[in-house]
Amino acid sequence: MAAVTRRQYKGAAAQTTTTNALSVSDTSVTLTAVTGFPSTPAVPFIVVIDPGTSSEEKCSATISGSTLTLVRAQDDTTAATHTSGATIYPVFSADEADEANLFTSTMTTRGDLLTMGAGPTVARIAIGASGTVLKSDGTDASFGTVAAAGLATDSVTTVKIQDLAVTGIKRANATVSTKTASYTLVAADRNTKVVMNAGATNTTITVNTSLFAAGDTLEILNTSTSGTCTITAGTATVASAGSLALGLNQGGTLYFTSAGVSVFQADGVAAAAGGLTLLTAVSFTAQTTVAFANSLFSATYQNYQVFMELDTVSGSSNWTMQLRNNAGAISGALYYGGLIGTSYTGTTVNVGSSDLTAFNFGTATQDCNNIAMTVFNPFNNVRNTTWSGTTFNNNNNDLGGAFGGMYKAVAAYTGLQFNFSTTVTGTYRVYGLADA
Repeated sequence: MAAVTRRQYKGAAAQTTTTNALSVSDTSVTLTAVTGFPSTPAVPFIVVIDPGTSSEEKCSATISGSTLTLVRAQDDTTAATHTSGATIYPVFSADEADEANLFTSTMTTRGDLLTMGAGPTVARIAIGASGTVLKSDGTDASFGTVAAAGLATDSVTTVKIQDLAVTGIKRANATVSTKTASYTLVAADRNTKVVMNAGATNTTITVNTSLFAAGDTLEILNTSTSGTCTITAGTATVASAGSLALGLNQGGTLYFTSAGVSVFQADGVAAAAGGLTLLTAVSFTAQTTVAFANSLFSATYQNYQVFMELDTVSGSSNWTMQLRNNAGAISGALYYGGLIGTSYTGTTVNVGSSDLTAFNFGTATQDCNNIAMTVFNPFNNVRNTTWSGTTFNNNNNDLGGAFGGMYKAVAAYTGLQFNFSTTVTGTYRVYGLADA
């Protein structure tokens, strides 16, 4: 139902006459002519019958051919009898003028809108506060803000967001996925941070192909206390300007140039030309065998710097070293080299290794407990692996000297293993030496 009646109008309707008489209750009349009369069926208009006489009456009429169907006694007039031949024509009524005035008078303030209220009635909607929008509760309209749930899923697109308009405080933090053991990446890791927290255990994060697309990224961080986390190429390739072995609090971004090719970009400042890059720092307690993590030596560096410091030694312990590959220690009888040194009393000490299953450092004591060494070409499978360095002590009252050696077999080795005849406690650090 409409709040007001919709009527039709014509601007040049001709006066005509009726062909039948009307009693006070009759509801139809036939006209002698309908020239210029409104002609749309079912849409009403106002007519006057016997204008200017005591029988003047206004009616609401609908037309079909030359016959009018009437609603009698409109616009404050009274139903009357009319003879055949009574004058009749369309007019504008006071009711229509009042309805038009209703619309204009309902609006009182700049910005007002009109709506249909209960009843039905014509109602006013006042302009809303700045920044509000016209919205619906399913029955009525009003101004207000729109909750997030009311937004269409495609209402905000990339092209509608102004560059730099989304500040950092409005950006969601990356989803963090913490791992405590070696892990193989899955497609759901895209745009997340993978945190390895495996304590003293050495772990790997494996990268396979067809999980990610060009432009995808994810972050990797190692928070293991002493275990090394190594990013490992599975079926995908992983390139890097530095090491893929991450020590404590080391990490970076894995960026994919295609579904099967990625680049690891380490956080922090890259090592200067000729500089050292820390690959791992590991503390150990009461061990007789101290082994590097698998794949610590790789094609990333040709040469490595190794520092070993023993904090405690159970008595005097024989100290040897072996190369490792990912299957374990290399124990072939092909170790050569020697150590020469002197004690603070001037005693000369010589230790040799020839056709032995390990390189011999001699005796480690509480006072002779440190080495610094360079390992040359351990991952190069066309050259023998060699090493050289010095032994030293903490309190200057025991042996110090120099050593060098080699393993007389060409292969790619991935780490070292130190062996002791008694338990020792200490720390070792391994650095990759940049080539350029």
